[in-house]
Amino acid sequence: RYHQHFIKFDEKQVMVLYTDGITEGANAAGEEYGNDRFARRVLEGIDLPANELIDFVRKGVADFTERKFLDDDGTLFIVKAV
Repeated sequence: RYHQHFIKFDEKQVMVLYTDGITEGANAAGEEYGNDRFARRVLEGIDLPANELIDFVRKGVADFTERKFLDDDGTLFIVKAV
């Protein structure tokens, strides 16, 4: 059973949804990208349009892990109110 909810965004508010595959991406030393690094990266690019912010975050993860693909699925969904 599904429930429907509505969220009203104020101007310039941002919603970021992601799966743990993004934050659990690890570098060669086994260190995970992590929630803190993810949050910092989002905030660094927060003024970018949503599609560019997604690319900016993905590049941050790829640069950190030194890999093009994650071991786990990674989903990133960003909504920005204009």
